Amino acid sequence: MTEEIEVSDFVMMSDITEETMMDLLKERFNKDKIYTLIRDVVVSVNPYKKLNIYSQKEINRYKGKNIYELPPHIYTVADTAFLNLREQGKDQCIIISGESGAGKTEASKLIMEYIAAVSGSSAEIDKVKDKLLESNPILEAFGNAKTTRNDNSSRFGKYMDLEFDFLGNPIGGHITTYLLEKSRVVNPAKEERTFHIFYHLLGGAKRDLLDKLHLSNKFDDYEYLKKSDCTIVPSLEDKTQFENITKALDCIGFTEDEKSTLFNCIAAVLHIGNLVYKADEVDDEKVKIQNPDVCSTIAELLGVKVEDLVNALTYRTVIDKNKSSNQKNIKVPLNLEKALSCQDTLAKTLYEKLFLWLVSCINRKILHGKDDGSPKYVIGVLDIYGFEIFKENGFEQFTINYCNEKLQQLFIELTLKSEQEEYNNEGIKWENVDYFNNKEICDLIENKTGSIIALLNEECRRPGEKSDKTFLDKLNTNVKNNNFFDSREKSRNNKDIGMNMFKIKHYAGDVIYTIDGFIEKNNDLLYNDISFVLNTSSDPAIREMFPQNMDNLKTPETISTQFKNSMNQLIKNLTTKTPHYIRCIKPNNKKEANLFDDELCLHQCKYLGLLENIKVRRAGYCYRKEFSKFIERFKLLCKETWPNWRGKPEEGVEIILKKVGISPDDYCLGKTKLFIKKPQLIFSLEDARNEKENDIATIIRARWLGYTYRKKFKNDIYNIILVQSMIRSKWEVLKFRAIISKAVLIQKIWRGYITRKNLKKEYIKYPKYCVKVISDHWKYYKSRKMLNEMKDVSKKASNWRSVQWPDNVYANHRYLKDSYQILKKVHDRINAKKYRKSLNPERKDYLEWKCSAMDNFKSKASWADSAKDKYDNDGLKMSENPKWKKICTDNSKVVQSFDCTKFHRRNLKKEVPRKFVVTENDLYLITTGIGLKDKMPFANIKEIGCSTKKDGVIIFHTSEPKGDLMIRTDNKCIEAVSQICLAAKKKGNNIKVTVSDNQNFNNTKATTPVEFANGSGKLTVNAGKDKIVVSVPQ
Repeated sequence: MTEEIEVSDFVMMSDITEETMMDLLKERFNKDKIYTLIRDVVVSVNPYKKLNIYSQKEINRYKGKNIYELPPHIYTVADTAFLNLREQGKDQCIIISGESGAGKTEASKLIMEYIAAVSGSSAEIDKVKDKLLESNPILEAFGNAKTTRNDNSSRFGKYMDLEFDFLGNPIGGHITTYLLEKSRVVNPAKEERTFHIFYHLLGGAKRDLLDKLHLSNKFDDYEYLKKSDCTIVPSLEDKTQFENITKALDCIGFTEDEKSTLFNCIAAVLHIGNLVYKADEVDDEKVKIQNPDVCSTIAELLGVKVEDLVNALTYRTVIDKNKSSNQKNIKVPLNLEKALSCQDTLAKTLYEKLFLWLVSCINRKILHGKDDGSPKYVIGVLDIYGFEIFKENGFEQFTINYCNEKLQQLFIELTLKSEQEEYNNEGIKWENVDYFNNKEICDLIENKTGSIIALLNEECRRPGEKSDKTFLDKLNTNVKNNNFFDSREKSRNNKDIGMNMFKIKHYAGDVIYTIDGFIEKNNDLLYNDISFVLNTSSDPAIREMFPQNMDNLKTPETISTQFKNSMNQLIKNLTTKTPHYIRCIKPNNKKEANLFDDELCLHQCKYLGLLENIKVRRAGYCYRKEFSKFIERFKLLCKETWPNWRGKPEEGVEIILKKVGISPDDYCLGKTKLFIKKPQLIFSLEDARNEKENDIATIIRARWLGYTYRKKFKNDIYNIILVQSMIRSKWEVLKFRAIISKAVLIQKIWRGYITRKNLKKEYIKYPKYCVKVISDHWKYYKSRKMLNEMKDVSKKASNWRSVQWPDNVYANHRYLKDSYQILKKVHDRINAKKYRKSLNPERKDYLEWKCSAMDNFKSKASWADSAKDKYDNDGLKMSENPKWKKICTDNSKVVQSFDCTKFHRRNLKKEVPRKFVVTENDLYLITTGIGLKDKMPFANIKEIGCSTKKDGVIIFHTSEPKGDLMIRTDNKCIEAVSQICLAAKKKGNNIKVTVSDNQNFNNTKATTPVEFANGSGKLTVNAGKDKIVVSVPQ
């Protein structure tokens, strides 16, 4: 344990009180150390500023490390969960809790980003990662909103299962959401906003989309948006956010129809808020819609009939059963109050159904559908709302606080269970820990009979008039004697509790709830008339949102029952996994950096149960460590264990503890771990280790310096001797060469003298015919010498093309120059023939491809770079794609595939991403989703045009009815056109390639000159009066 760990784990505090806990938390926050441990639980304080602790460097630093090896970080929780899943094969879950603005959403994104970074990588795996990560901005846009506490507050609970294969690679996921705050759609609080997506759509969408949805980009044009007097959030730029949302939808795989459904429903909600009712002039119990044009717009967006929608918004159908059991449908008009309520209920329900449909769509697209029989594991990430205590608390706070009660109960049970299991596994006696058990509070809220939820449902289902007051009376009658329940009737002297209120004594503190709206929000029913109308929509997605089963008219479950069942299912799911916890704390309500509100933070620490958790973790022994790791850290404290301990681990531990004077009463040895009671003993061990480290560092430094200087001295001596030896050797060589040269000179002079002396005598003896013989022998000698020299240099060369011929001797020789040149050509031709025979068919085709590229494009500026590149046949692996096999029905071989962008024939400024595939028979232009857009046989291509510049624009001059085709592929231009020419040539079609900066483009209406010019920045297409100019960056 280092000095950092000494002050970063609450369990290591010597005195455990609220004051010491807050002092440590504040001290670390002021030093920008926002993470603190409670053993393996991470407490995170929102810094409200960017910290440089989330880079790829930090991810690599924490990868595979023990939670105590480095300073506390959210990455330690993610890494521990991931390692446990991969090494132990057990499902994991990470539970993130805290109040709004504490940083839960950011924490969950950091968890997912870390796991994505440290898990495996391949094209398929990276695609899955992108889908999982891109689900976050979509859910944030549709489920988050600006509140007074947080500019990006999650207004729903989210549990996400990340699925992994047995190698630890992500293969899919599944998202479950809880209790969307749909009332925010129609009635956001002052200085708050409704959900982000409304503002992103209006402020970020293009004009043509807004016109299609009958929307303007003015927020104040819509009643639901201007209610709260807050439409702008400086930290959220609507245009950028909307672009991110559309990119995320495309990444996950949403179709155009699905995106259209999303935006149509969002626009419909805004238009619903603009409906204006007025009472009928004759009958006050009837209403009319003053702006029927708005109603027509809503009907168009939802794909229903206008008349049906108007009737559903102004009438409701009542089923009357007479004595003969014949059903009669009676249409009852709505008065103004009920019509306005129906209007808001439609908006809320439509948005809620849309949100649930969106989540189900994401689940379908990220779900791992393959079942290959191999084991699969899960890491669950729970981002749930924290405990809420406001000045006025209603039904929403009741459900949220009930959720936190359940999670606190699970947290205490699993914490105590893990502590007890560790003690039992190590053979140490477990001491019971006193703690607050909130099971009675959970029973008060959720029991099947006599609980608050049961009584609320009973009041909602009973016939006759239902009221919140009657519900409160039932509470006072049935749960009045519960110790954790209070009301005005129970405590008449308590003026804090109003007549329409009740109080629950939660584990985090007492909360007073106002009962107004409990019945309405628990029922939250939409008139069947509207459901029937929406079920007739021409949009199948909307019909899916509003299913109708006339055979089952059973009353639907109430909101509280649905939430209770989902919470029980969540708890059941979490208990099957190994839990990890992140407790998030908001330092202040002003959303300011470097501001720590002690009272606010203490309040959050209380309702998160941090002090109680510390006491549970601290019970008995505050420090525990495996024997081997303890010895490895503290072995330098005594001679017996330094530098390596060879004996039993437990004996080495006892020797170290005895050396530093720790009494056996202050520690206990388990089967594999050492347990120490007092944190002061750990501090003393660390102090002793730090002192010893300094002594050892001094010794190591001295020995290292001695070693380096000795090594340098020996090296200098060796170099001096080596230099002396080389100088002496060189001197002797020079002397020997001088003697030899003088001896040769003397021999030469003597032989010359003897030859000249006898020349005349010998000359007289030779007949005339000997001259020709001598001449022939001399030429034979020179020829043989030339052949031998040529043979030698050819053997020395690394390959037959790099032979250094003796041109300086024989290239201009009087008799041998012609023979010399012929022999060189024979040598090259023989070796070239051998080389061609050694080539396999694939290599021959590749060289032919390169040669074709050189012949056609040697005048193009990018040829020099292309010549160095390795050409790739099927770069997109289309032959392995099952969708391609449906497009290419003749099963012809793919010889080239690459990504490109296609220029619109009527407007060359517009580019669309496409994929281009060349087969043995045809050319295919397909969409990025692998759908056929165009198919051209080679016979229909008359000519291909390219510029001389470094662009990737290709113009196909065709005989197709659509006219010419113009595409752009920045890196594949030369190799693509060369391959097309080769493929066409094999089919008997010779395609001409024109490389020029002046081209023509025919779009069937007219032939327009296209000029390529030098430019800067990126490639742009500009339309002139009589020509099109393509500006190519140099």
